[in-house]
Amino acid sequence: MRQLLLRVFTPLLPAEPRRVAELARELGDARREGRTPRIDASRGPLEKAVVRRLEGAAAAAERAERARVAAAAAEEYQREFLLAMSHEIRTPLNAIQGFSRVLLDEIDGPITSEERVDLEAIHEAGSHLFELLQDFLALVSEGSNRNSFQEAPYSGRDLLAEVGRLARGLSRRASVRFVVEAPAEDVVFYGDRGKIRQVLVNLVSNALKFTMQGEVVLSLEEKGVRGVFVVRDTGPGMAAAPREAGEFVQTREESKRGRGSGLGLAIVERIVRLSQGELRIESRPGSGTRIEVELPTLEGRSP
Repeated sequence: MRQLLLRVFTPLLPAEPRRVAELARELGDARREGRTPRIDASRGPLEKAVVRRLEGAAAAAERAERARVAAAAAEEYQREFLLAMSHEIRTPLNAIQGFSRVLLDEIDGPITSEERVDLEAIHEAGSHLFELLQDFLALVSEGSNRNSFQEAPYSGRDLLAEVGRLARGLSRRASVRFVVEAPAEDVVFYGDRGKIRQVLVNLVSNALKFTMQGEVVLSLEEKGVRGVFVVRDTGPGMAAAPREAGEFVQTREESKRGRGSGLGLAIVERIVRLSQGELRIESRPGSGTRIEVELPTLEGRSP
């Protein structure tokens, strides 16, 4: 469009501005066609200054584009390398987990109480490492776009019930009550159901992990053309600063004991953002946490 306007209006300009416009058009044509511009050495000082300015701007733009392409290639290489290494780590880790379970189940013969304590420590540490690895793989593989999202309408109540069934198996403390509160009428969302399921399982399992007593509640609300999944607990809460931080930041007070990678919340935030949703956290130390995942419904989806 810019080149077309230059061609149309250049003949209407006075002599000096017309020569400048012709220079700009020639430089633009040359850059687009990948050739050296045809510049008359006898042109005046103003024209030469314009040429230098335009050539400098074009060179800077080309350098910026080369840097962008190189950075994107380096980022993709790094992502592929990290994914490959993470998958390689899983192989020996699976062996550690599997054989420690074989010994704990006394398949190869009885073990002493002291050996059981040691094996349980090995198995628990391996489980924790496996969780960290899963979080890392999810974070790296998500990338920064929605190309991997498989969007379709899905029932909010059905997803709520499914996550509830999964979470009941994670609730191991008699002092913690897990509750699912389903709405009277269904809320139909539009998006990638599997990824939102991952978000909710992550949030609920995290709440169950850190809540020592009281309750963890998973619920669903409708707000106009948006639906909101809510996870609230009576756990230790979290400070404001970590909630605003990015990846690899531990968010709960118990993380001071060495539990948690800080990846879970980063993964949740990324998926919700790519789902055209919003994540809201209300919490303070010692007063529990309320996390809202607001998402577009079928009625309110963006084209």
